[in-house]
Amino acid sequence: MDPLEGRFVLHGHINEAGSIVEGALALDTVNKVFVDAMGPFFSRPRPYLSGYHGPLVYRFIIDRAGDVETCDVIVDRVIGPYDTSSEWDEFVASLISALKALKFPPAHGSTTVIQPILFGGPLQ
Repeated sequence: MDPLEGRFVLHGHINEAGSIVEGALALDTVNKVFVDAMGPFFSRPRPYLSGYHGPLVYRFIIDRAGDVETCDVIVDRVIGPYDTSSEWDEFVASLISALKALKFPPAHGSTTVIQPILFGGPLQ
């Protein structure tokens, strides 16, 4: 066996448990702010998203003042029925902007949030 033909595999599982929160803010506090603020964002009509399916996962860091300090996509395995990557890219950018605008309660330290968003229904 030639080691140059080998591969390295990272294996993990995505589940539908929701947010993963580490740090000063409690899970319930983060979820309430997220759901209250993002509900209107996701209720806007976007017909081009109807055929999309898969997980999109963000990691954002909330600073002590309650502001979102950083926001990054860490998994984007969403697939669509057509080649509409520009629409998808615009949607992802608008979602990052919406997440960066979230305002959380002040806390004694920072908080890291891993937030999965599933498109097209639950994973099977």
